[in-house]
Amino acid sequence: MKVRQLKEQLKSQRFMLKKMRTDNEKVVRCSSLIAQRIAQNMKPYSDGNFVKQCLIDVAEEMCPEMVQEYEKLSLSRWTIARRIDELAGNICDTLKDKVKNFVSWSFAIDESTDEKYTAQLAISIKGVD
Repeated sequence: MKVRQLKEQLKSQRFMLKKMRTDNEKVVRCSSLIAQRIAQNMKPYSDGNFVKQCLIDVAEEMCPEMVQEYEKLSLSRWTIARRIDELAGNICDTLKDKVKNFVSWSFAIDESTDEKYTAQLAISIKGVD
């Protein structure tokens, strides 16, 4: 009888830990998606907090049961910067893997300045694998 009770408790604990891990993975994925949008639109990293507050405001009106989930999102400027660094690292790793298989390749480099006189560098790589 005691063994059966302990097995049930173990199953329950495993389920809760798995659910917590899955929930945490969702929060990180959402945080990464928002960081990607911020980077793509060249917005300041601090806009993450603004986006989070907007999500919470909308959730309070449309689905109050989700407010607590949105509050778990970490969208501080430091988190956004770290997520963008991770995304950049993934892009570099993917590019390195693809370039290794090129039979032939070429690249072009162009430098220009924007309206604030900040130097911009564009690198274009074409390859045949």
